[in-house]
Amino acid sequence: MKPLGPNYMVIGAAKAASSSLCALLGSHPDVFMTEFKEPNFFCSDEVYKRGFDWYHQLFEAAGDKPMRGEGSQRYTLSKVFPHTARRIYEYDPGIKFIFQARHPIERIEAAWWQRVFFGRLEDTW
Repeated sequence: MKPLGPNYMVIGAAKAASSSLCALLGSHPDVFMTEFKEPNFFCSDEVYKRGFDWYHQLFEAAGDKPMRGEGSQRYTLSKVFPHTARRIYEYDPGIKFIFQARHPIERIEAAWWQRVFFGRLEDTW
């Protein structure tokens, strides 16, 4: 029997409340979200090399929940990770996506305040 992986993914812009959305989805009795919110499996070559057995372990606790998902906002960064869409499609061409968006100026402001809070304004973006 094939291990059960995700049948949906939460993707979208950084600082667009995807963490909150993932937590809310995961609180529903029929919905499973990976404990590790951003596995970045399909975009990161280093993580992808771990293989599908590693990836499917993230979903072992899902049991018989009909909805199984993960959230990785980096899946939308096609300029940085051009192979992501192809990998996801080859994995499951019918997978569903929840795309989380936010007004661009508010998103930039939230990212800036996060850097201020963590004292990382000198870091390059």
